[in-house]
Amino acid sequence: MDLTSFKLVYGVLVGVQVLVSVTLDFVSGIKGLFFVWVCVAMACEGGHFALYSALCAKLFGKDQGGLVFSVLYYCFGTASVLGFVLQLYIVKVVPM
Repeated sequence: MDLTSFKLVYGVLVGVQVLVSVTLDFVSGIKGLFFVWVCVAMACEGGHFALYSALCAKLFGKDQGGLVFSVLYYCFGTASVLGFVLQLYIVKVVPM
């Protein structure tokens, strides 16, 4: 990341994730390729987590970036728990 601009690295990461997300339905019938697509999607998600601290430092500066990162990092877990609760108690199961 130090050799190239942050926007280029993040842009490539988002581009790969969008490409994988759009084509995931098309490869769902092929087990091996679907496995590779899911692995690439999870790698992109890991890339977002890895670049998140650098993004906070870039946007808010080195001093405030650490504070913002430490507060916003818990939003990922909170959103996961909230999504589970919403799915469990609010969203109705639609039979296929």
